[in-house]
Amino acid sequence: MLGSTLVLAAGLGLLVSMLVVNNTHTQLSRLDQELHGLSDMLSRDIQLAGYHPLAAKERALNQTPLAQQLTFNPQQDMYPNTEQAHCIRLKFWDPDAHAGERLRVRIYHFHASSATVKLHQLNNEVSTELSELCHLGQQLVASQEVRITHLAFRLSANSQFNGTRSLEFAVAGAIIGRAELAYDLQRRVLLRNQASL
Repeated sequence: MLGSTLVLAAGLGLLVSMLVVNNTHTQLSRLDQELHGLSDMLSRDIQLAGYHPLAAKERALNQTPLAQQLTFNPQQDMYPNTEQAHCIRLKFWDPDAHAGERLRVRIYHFHASSATVKLHQLNNEVSTELSELCHLGQQLVASQEVRITHLAFRLSANSQFNGTRSLEFAVAGAIIGRAELAYDLQRRVLLRNQASL
């Protein structure tokens, strides 16, 4: 009887440890999925920033009104500054949208006190000061398990010197209630169209 109890206890302990490992793996997988999803969305929109199919032709003819509206300008499209912005505006042309909605504006904002990332989408509105738009939008990561702990944008250090025009961003998150389960990503994305620095 004693031997059976010891074997049963050992088996139960092994089962509990396997359940804990499985739960940890599931939570880490969820965190990885959320951070990569957010990172992929940001990368795609940064790559689109400044896109217009006729921009090269307009510039060649010295007619740049629309291209100038779409151009990514760090001083106007990053807030509060270009070294550590928590809010960014990305403008691009969407040829698949309805005629009056092709100029797309997406504003991403990280709010540290609520640990949320918001996306505010506008059509045809590029003149409003970014500081007025940063707190608006829909929350992107709505998981009850994952908390975003950091999101920041900055110009790549070499953007001024060798002509490389790129933006770096870092995003970090953790499982709610398990701070030891944390993860962060960093990416550098080339900008298609950027005002001179």
